[in-house]
This record gives sequence, C-alpha cells and structure tokens, in this order.
Amino acid sequence: MAMAFKKEELQIIGEYVQEHLTEWLPEQTYRFKGSIYPIELGERMVRVEEELKNQRELMKQGFDQNDKRFYEVNTRLKAIETKMFQFMVWSTGFTATVVGIVVGVIKFT
Repeated sequence: MAMAFKKEELQIIGEYVQEHLTEWLPEQTYRFKGSIYPIELGERMVRVEEELKNQRELMKQGFDQNDKRFYEVNTRLKAIETKMFQFMVWSTGFTATVVGIVVGVIKFT
C-alpha cells in the first residue's frame, strides 16, 4: 500500500530533513559544492603528505639515536667483558699460586 503525501506534508518533511541533515550525515558527505571540495581535498592531501614526510624524518632520527645508544651499550658491555676476563685470569693465577704454596708448605713440613 503506497501512501500519497500532500504537497504541504512533503514540504514539512523536506524542511525537517534539511534541518537535521547535518546531524545525520558526516560533514564531508554534504559539504562539497562545486569546485570547493576538490580544492580542499587537494590541500588536505598536501598537508598529509607533508606530515608523512615529517614523520619519516622523525622516525629516521629516532632510529639513528637508537643505533647510537646500542653502539654505546655494546661498547660498555665489551669493556665489562674484558675486565671480567682479566679478573678471571688474575683470580685463576692467584688461586693456583696459593694452592702451590699450600701444597709446598704441607709437603715440606
């Protein structure tokens, strides 16, 4: 069953829809009029491209700083490793010497 609306009813419905259209639809779907929308879209694309370029630069700087930090940490760890190896050699030599002296004292007394 199709309902037939009177012209006045259609006018009221049309006004109601126009009043609430901005609430129901996202701004971009009803905003473009003529050549304004493509220009805004182009400007937005340029801004997005510039922002992406800035983000790439920031990420590159961050990665470079991380590489520098990892290199510094690696250098510190190698220095600690060297010191620990020297300590182990010294400790082993000292222990062998003390054991030798103790064995010699026990054997000759």
